[in-house]
Amino acid sequence: MKKIYFSFLAFLCAFALNAQTLVGDATTLPSSTAGSTDYQLTPALKTQKGAFWNNTQLNLANNFSISAELNFGTQTGPSTDPDDHSTGADGIAFVLQSVGTTALGTVGEGMGYGGITNSFAVEMDTWQNLNRNDIPGDHLAFMKNGDVTHGTAANSNTDRYALADLEDGAWHPFSISWNAGAKILTVTLDAVAHTFTGDVAAVIGTNMVTWGFTSATGSALNRHRIRFLATPNCVPFTVSVSVPALGCSNGNTIYLGYGPQSVTATSSPADPTTTYKWYMVGEPGVVHTGATFSPTMAGSYFVVATRGDCTASNAGNPVIITVIDIRCGKDNQDKVNVCHKQNGTHGNGTIGDNAHTLCVSVDAVPAHLAHGDCLGACPETAMRASNKLTVFPNPTTNSVKLNIEAASGDRSEVLIRNAQGNVVERKSVIGNAQPSFDLRKYGTGIFVIQIINGSDIITNKVLVKE
Repeated sequence: MKKIYFSFLAFLCAFALNAQTLVGDATTLPSSTAGSTDYQLTPALKTQKGAFWNNTQLNLANNFSISAELNFGTQTGPSTDPDDHSTGADGIAFVLQSVGTTALGTVGEGMGYGGITNSFAVEMDTWQNLNRNDIPGDHLAFMKNGDVTHGTAANSNTDRYALADLEDGAWHPFSISWNAGAKILTVTLDAVAHTFTGDVAAVIGTNMVTWGFTSATGSALNRHRIRFLATPNCVPFTVSVSVPALGCSNGNTIYLGYGPQSVTATSSPADPTTTYKWYMVGEPGVVHTGATFSPTMAGSYFVVATRGDCTASNAGNPVIITVIDIRCGKDNQDKVNVCHKQNGTHGNGTIGDNAHTLCVSVDAVPAHLAHGDCLGACPETAMRASNKLTVFPNPTTNSVKLNIEAASGDRSEVLIRNAQGNVVERKSVIGNAQPSFDLRKYGTGIFVIQIINGSDIITNKVLVKE
């Protein structure tokens, strides 16, 4: 990046419905609404299984977005089996896999994807199988390599999200989008979003994948259907972000404490109906809504813009917005770190042999930048990330102690934020340290602990309870 600004021009819109392959008990249905394309994955019979596969593969090196509507049938209510929560089964899964359009998994709890290796599935499960560690009630989960059991080496016990009863005979809006740059998969069902962060291509073993929906019944049953609505309201557009170059940066960095403290996303062509949501790489959920974003926490961020049924993002480019906290001094007021260059060639990106970090007044920064100094700590003397951060006790009812293992002489900045993202504690420590904090005075709930070493960050969480 050599300009003062940068733009990211990756767009996603509703994925076009191309030729498809139906496997097992799946069939084509008449349109249920004007212009829709409908498919039945299973009839309301026992031990059925079916799959819909799109014949055009996706490339996980690129962003994509797919929208559909799902119908989970009408069989629901109390069960005569104490181990099960519902008379309807088993649900629908969205699946990415490398086997191809002939793939079909197992019946019942397999939901039509069980046993498909080299796959990644988003299951929307309507039957509680205790032997699979299902939670009570309908739920959504991210599942790998055809393994339908939670808490295994492949699947986490934490990626299980309770859902309202799906077996109401209604059509449930569903969308899934992949952010290739940030490796974030966002699933929205009934306007509620859930995210998975990770390398889906590495799970499957390839970037080129077949996508589709699967379903199955067992001893309990339901009619499972999917449909794609006609002519989605999607006119492709682009979104861009602009951050001016400052010091030695290339224009993609916000320095907390100096310079621009916000970034504004714009879309082209302009449209006042466009909405914007900001995400932090590696963290689930939206961190800010609106075109202008003023970050308060170090990290990497990207924006997703929505217009009708179309979305666009700046995250398709591997370079996204980096936020670095360079504040220093007592209470981190009006002073920031700069890398002062000596005995070397001054100029952007070049560090001298005796360069060292200075904590200077904000008023003195322009003079430092004018002769080639850089914002932030010097690479040679920058605080290295701690080897380990331990928080105990966790959960706690009062105070918490941190065990920070770091090289001798390394300086770490400790930040503790409440659930609203506000900094409630800030402290500097040197080398190995065990600072204590009384968090109960700030209330109860989850607190985020950050150990910042230059641009490196270690994050942990602690629960303060009654």
